[in-house]
Amino acid sequence: MFNDVVLQLDPSVENCRNSEGAFASLGPKRLIFAYSRFCAGHGGDHDKADIAARFSSDGGRTWTKNDAIIVPNEGGMNVMSVSFLPLKDKALGIFYVRKNGLEDCRPMFRRSYDGGRTWSEAVEVIVTPAYYVLNNDRVIRLKSGRIVLPVSLHRTLLIDKKTKKLDLDYRGIVLFYLSDDDGKTWREAKDWIAPSLSGLVFQEPGVVELADGRILCVIRTNYGQQWTAWSSDGGEHWSAPVPSTIMGPCAPATVKRIPSSSDLLIVWNDHRRTATWEKSKIKPELPPLHPLPGSAGRTPLAAAISHDNGISWGKRFCIESAPDHGFCYIAMHFTDKAILLAYCAGNDKTNNLLCRLRVRRLSYDCLINK
Repeated sequence: MFNDVVLQLDPSVENCRNSEGAFASLGPKRLIFAYSRFCAGHGGDHDKADIAARFSSDGGRTWTKNDAIIVPNEGGMNVMSVSFLPLKDKALGIFYVRKNGLEDCRPMFRRSYDGGRTWSEAVEVIVTPAYYVLNNDRVIRLKSGRIVLPVSLHRTLLIDKKTKKLDLDYRGIVLFYLSDDDGKTWREAKDWIAPSLSGLVFQEPGVVELADGRILCVIRTNYGQQWTAWSSDGGEHWSAPVPSTIMGPCAPATVKRIPSSSDLLIVWNDHRRTATWEKSKIKPELPPLHPLPGSAGRTPLAAAISHDNGISWGKRFCIESAPDHGFCYIAMHFTDKAILLAYCAGNDKTNNLLCRLRVRRLSYDCLINK
């Protein structure tokens, strides 16, 4: 059994924030990990950023020491929030958002044929400018071959006519973009998901294909839990969203299917104090009851497994529990011997909770064989 922090990217004067990463396998024991690398400002979401990468040749035990900039900033504000997907022509696909401003933030797609060293020209997944949020590690391929890309669309608001100051409506509408030709063309699914209650906020959706072929969508909300919806036809139509038993703050959760299994693994900030917690070897301390300032409530970081397609979740395993830190924007990757997790792990001392990025490598028996 092992549970090791194998990479930590702390902020510096020239590199004020590292966040929102994703992993991909490049070959036997060879991996790429790419992330948002902020290089100006104070690490805010709209500050300047590139996409950088580190590489591993030993299954994620060790990583290269220097940042390789694989997508230089091409936006008016930044490029950020990475997802990877292996493609049918043996290329590696990368997805990210190009943020030009509050009226134009859209997903982009590129291909690499040399293990992530160089990339094709960017393809716009969505051609109409608006503010679309694509979280990191969110793009999936179905058994049918279809690619599903979930986004949250946010209206741009004019809040001061004299100064023409803009802001965003944080009540998102969840949309799904589909490709049946390996990313060459994209279209919007016929259904979208909007908040059904006054004051309910939808943000940062994630999707996972279940063993029975349905798709589960997990949506960040401000109502104290993730909300969920299902599709039975490849992401074209969706059920009405409902509150789930995944309790937590207004922060995203990451759910993936365990390889060669029908079980799901979720990592998120669990605030369900009545839940059954496993006092495991991962983190012997029980989670704090009261998160401290600087965490935005995004602690503890927990994991759980579902054996029934996400209807219920088993014992919670505590991964991180510092009450003054925030742990969020989780990337998850399965190798033959380990589970890799990457997540923000900052606090007020790092300027904000998003500024430090941590990569943890865990053996399967830490989380699964309980």
